Amino acid sequence: MPHAQALLHRPLTSAGRTDVTRLPAISVADLLAAESGWLSRIKLAYGAGTAGFERDLLPLVQRYARCVHFLPAAASGAFSRPGGLFQLGLQIAFFALQGTDSRIFAGQAHLSTRQALEPRWRLATFIGGLCSEWYRVADRITVRDPAGAGWPPLLSPLADWLAERQAPEFLLRWTAPRQGSRGLGLFLLPQVVPAELLQHLASGNDLVLPHLLASIGGVPVFPEHNVLDALVRRSLALCIERDDLATAGEADPGDAATHVIRELLDAMRQLARSDPAWVVNRDKSRLWWGADGAYLVWPGAAEDVRRELEAASLNGMPKSSESMAQVLVKSGAIEPSAQGTAIWSIQPPGTRSAVAAVRLNSPALLGLDGGGQAPLPTRLAPIESPPAPERPAPSSPSIPSASPPVEPPEPTAPAAGGMQLPLLQDEPEATVVPDTEPVAGGARPWSLDAPLRLNPSVRQAVVSVLNSVAMRPQVEAALLAAPAGGPLFVPLSALDGSGQAPAVVLRALRESGMLHIEPGSPPTVVRRIDGQAVPGLLLPTRFVRLGADTNANAEP
Repeated sequence: MPHAQALLHRPLTSAGRTDVTRLPAISVADLLAAESGWLSRIKLAYGAGTAGFERDLLPLVQRYARCVHFLPAAASGAFSRPGGLFQLGLQIAFFALQGTDSRIFAGQAHLSTRQALEPRWRLATFIGGLCSEWYRVADRITVRDPAGAGWPPLLSPLADWLAERQAPEFLLRWTAPRQGSRGLGLFLLPQVVPAELLQHLASGNDLVLPHLLASIGGVPVFPEHNVLDALVRRSLALCIERDDLATAGEADPGDAATHVIRELLDAMRQLARSDPAWVVNRDKSRLWWGADGAYLVWPGAAEDVRRELEAASLNGMPKSSESMAQVLVKSGAIEPSAQGTAIWSIQPPGTRSAVAAVRLNSPALLGLDGGGQAPLPTRLAPIESPPAPERPAPSSPSIPSASPPVEPPEPTAPAAGGMQLPLLQDEPEATVVPDTEPVAGGARPWSLDAPLRLNPSVRQAVVSVLNSVAMRPQVEAALLAAPAGGPLFVPLSALDGSGQAPAVVLRALRESGMLHIEPGSPPTVVRRIDGQAVPGLLLPTRFVRLGADTNANAEP
């Protein structure tokens, strides 16, 4: 019987047909031995010693190995080698477990409650990572033994089924993935997690188990943020990026971008639920729904999605509107135009000229058909061919000149802070006097290009700090150095006289996606200034601009 380690990096072998692969039936002990390095790292990250690891985590790993056996995670690309699905589950579980050290679960709960539940949160996060991609066995894989009998993945683990049939090998065939198939992972979960452990996670609380099941099933949890799911998603993106780099040039991307498509659609749904600029069919909205379908103004919507993904610290996500549209077209989430490009021409009500947009495959992708909204009775896209797409905006903000050049009317991309710019170049609006203290010397004030959901009092506090005597030179230096200069360091002590507690400002900025946080690091940083350790936060320079803060008094 071939050893698992010898087969891990060996190409898949054909069984006489181009769409069927032959794989050996190996023992679970060989699978575990091949991944002994990752098991050692998991034991150290868990921090309960050998006894705690063997009591709490090792039985789960053994059960998972029996279920996924020697299956690859994908037909091509990352983790497409034999045993890839077992490797992927272990690595996601490790990085997710490691990430729990810097995360607060159920932040609104009492401190004693959080401390009592922390061991269960860590265990649930490990389970969520281990089983996060397990649904693939019931979604896109067909397994048969040499006699032609098919494996029922919802009824028994693959290793047990092979042992019962005394099959020395099995035949693997890939099928097309289906939309909404992540929920299959919930039906597979009892094969790895016994009922007693599920009851332990649920005892004395109504948070841990619902958040775990929501993460595995791919459904949102309201109203509290699902920290467990955020850790699992970040870990998945990191693992696939690492594997792509390690095997560069050895395989085609294939369907390894499935998680990218999922993250793009999740970010769009989050924006459609919470961002005022995405309220459907509102003046200057990113999202329009007419008699001929749903459209996203592009690349403005792409810039919003990019910021949402960056705030979630997800690796390997597309950065440009062009690459984003290419992934969405390939997945079928958006429909190409008659010219074969992703860009359509639409004319929303009240606009004077056409707007570049992408067309969603279905309004249901963003939940528009849930009954809360109704489409416009008229078409948005004319029958004729679409124009060229609008020019993408620069990735970083720049200080505007005294007299900006006047350009012909065309669709424009949003400013880097997320505010919706006019779809048409109308006459300039009257200057709004900022609700801030005047800046000494008559200098123009610094202001925030912040999401409208940022609390106005917090916005005002940050604006006053940016324009303080101590901070203004640092802000100017950071803006002139952007983007190469990195984020702006704001000492927490500078917030003391702003009228808002530093903790309140920090939380509001973080929830609005306005903090620069390094992966695996806390939201605050410490800098050495004049030999002293100074705690502070990092504010991305794309949210800071020169000029009056026209949103200082906006409603949250």
